[in-house]
Amino acid sequence: MSSLFSSSYYWAPSSSSCTVKFLVDSVGLSRESAIAASSRLGNFKTPEKPLSVINFLKSSGFNETHIHDFIRVRPQVLKCSVEKTLKPRFELLQSLGLSGPELASFLSSSPFIFCYSIDKHLKPSILFLRSYFSSNEEFLSAIKHCKRSKMVVLGNIMKPNLEFLESCGIARPTLQKFMLSRPGFFYQSTERLQQVEERVRELGCDPKSKMFFYAIYTMSSLSEKKWKAKLELLESFGFSKGEVFTMFSKAPYLMSRSEERLMKVMDYFLNELKYDKSFLASRPVLFCYSLEKRVIPRFNVLQALRSSALLTRDVNLANVCFISEESFLQKYVFSFGEQEEYLLNIFKGNRENDEIDAMAKASSSSPLSLPLTGDEVNLMSPSNSSLSPPCNSKEMALSSASLMVKQLIDSVDLSEEAAIAISHQFPHFKSPKRPLFVLKFLKNIGLHDTLISNIITKVPQILTTTTLKSKFKLLQDLGLSGSDLGIFLSSNPAFITCSTKKHLEPSVLFLKSILKTNEDILSVLKRHSQLVMANPKKALLPNIRSLLSYGVGASQLEEFMLAKPASFTQEPKWFKEILGKIKKLGLDCQSNVFSRAVLCMCSLSKDTWQSKLKTFESFGWSEENVLSVFIRNPLLLEMSEKKLQKVIYGIINILNFDKDYLVLHPSLLCFDFEGRVLPRHKVLQALKSKNLVKKDIGLSGICGLTEEKFLQYLLGFGDEADFLLRIYNASKENTRISGEMGG
Repeated sequence: MSSLFSSSYYWAPSSSSCTVKFLVDSVGLSRESAIAASSRLGNFKTPEKPLSVINFLKSSGFNETHIHDFIRVRPQVLKCSVEKTLKPRFELLQSLGLSGPELASFLSSSPFIFCYSIDKHLKPSILFLRSYFSSNEEFLSAIKHCKRSKMVVLGNIMKPNLEFLESCGIARPTLQKFMLSRPGFFYQSTERLQQVEERVRELGCDPKSKMFFYAIYTMSSLSEKKWKAKLELLESFGFSKGEVFTMFSKAPYLMSRSEERLMKVMDYFLNELKYDKSFLASRPVLFCYSLEKRVIPRFNVLQALRSSALLTRDVNLANVCFISEESFLQKYVFSFGEQEEYLLNIFKGNRENDEIDAMAKASSSSPLSLPLTGDEVNLMSPSNSSLSPPCNSKEMALSSASLMVKQLIDSVDLSEEAAIAISHQFPHFKSPKRPLFVLKFLKNIGLHDTLISNIITKVPQILTTTTLKSKFKLLQDLGLSGSDLGIFLSSNPAFITCSTKKHLEPSVLFLKSILKTNEDILSVLKRHSQLVMANPKKALLPNIRSLLSYGVGASQLEEFMLAKPASFTQEPKWFKEILGKIKKLGLDCQSNVFSRAVLCMCSLSKDTWQSKLKTFESFGWSEENVLSVFIRNPLLLEMSEKKLQKVIYGIINILNFDKDYLVLHPSLLCFDFEGRVLPRHKVLQALKSKNLVKKDIGLSGICGLTEEKFLQYLLGFGDEADFLLRIYNASKENTRISGEMGG
């Protein structure tokens, strides 16, 4: 880097090769990195500005390595003004105690520092965060986790939320931890946060409890639809609403678990282990543990200890699951001398766990002391060697788990690894009769070994279910058989785990009342298998009645179900409200526009709709305007609020179009403002200024062209084409750089 500070560096204007050579010789980048950086950097007219940047970085305490790493990640900094852009930002960060490597690392990983105004945005936001964290490490981590879009008003968004939560008694260390790990939680409106807190109180959560904040966090992450779905699922297993609310107050995270996970936990404890539901109701934290990695391995070890009489009294599985893995291994595995290896193998199953191996080695060289204290005193008797478990292979082969493994391998050609993994999900399994019957049944109905293997691997619970015949008959009546039936089940495990009487039969009967053919019913079930978990009387029929009350006919119902089956599982009150909004537009219920409106709107949750509506209302749009736009261009429903806001702001405030133009041409909102709308608008302005537009093509029309067709359109202007292309390319380049550097 001998030429790092030379101002006499030879330069050829507008030469990309000179830019690459400068990055290699003056910054020390590899040729590959320099070429990649130059594509993001463009060409320099003179070397003065990049050299002044490098000199400034050195004077700020950056060594050659820091400069190399920083420019490799952020080459655009070489085009920044030292006085206007770099110096104020460096001074702000240095005043907070950042310097040298820490400063270089932070700037490389936090490009938004160059994107916003110092006094209006960065300084207030950064000082706010700095005041909330005592250490540089936490402060830097907090900034890196912040969304770039939120840095503009960070203090305005986060501060009132933090103040409110602290007024509720939430300790600052808890809030700091969540600011570092889940900052998005603090970006919601304070009004919504207050509503969530009030609802959590109403459910019986004690504000003095450590779980109170976690209840607020969990509730805020759930839509009304998801909350009700999980509530209904728990109720379907016999829990009352009061029990669910109590469980939520003790272990809020249980409601953030997927419905499939909740079903799996309940099926294991209630059906497999035959525990009473009161066991789970009083220990809801069990829902939050992994069955495969925590609960089942520990249960297997306890069963082995009991079968060998190494436990002198019963041990509560919940208490055993609560302790750390290290504590569990020390108390229930490593303390049993000669039986240690046997117990460790049971615990590990088919897992390869180097950490466990390391702890096992450590325990053999430094035995753990017994007896235990507290509730676990005298639970174990490691000195009783006469009660050791069987260790020779013949006796081990007699274990139930080994029988199941052997049967799975012999019957459906499962790998040994997969068979062992499945067997460990049934630690209470005593006899191979039920799995044998299931395997025989699956073969008798025409499923080949590969399909059976796939189904068992995905849904091992099928081996112990007692309702297969009724489920299969129902599906066979719909026209599924042989390999088609096997493929359907392996892709839709909900059909195996759900109740036939409560879920499957009512759902199929409901679909038969709307759809004409079995093929259509199967098509809907394949696309939205969660329909079988919905209660037709509570969730589906009310939405059907709402549609009928608006004059929708049977053929339209069929069309809606085939197009968007998930819409029918919307919360009925919200579904009816949606239809009311559409009716206000005066649409004929028999028209295609009405059908499109229903399909578009009914796929939205209430929270999603309100969020998108607020974005438009902030620009003066009425709800009718928004509905009209969504109905005419459904793709807008898939756009984020951030992107919508950016496009609307650009077209209305930068290009000075009236909102009515956007209402008439909603497709404009689907395009990238800086990458397409703005560059093409500049070209359109140039065309109009030279009277080259033969007909009023308009911004909507010109943006609707593909890139290839747009360039062909420009080439059609003959001698003016080069001028128009320069305007277009320069605009795209400028918006790209300003997007990366903040202007």
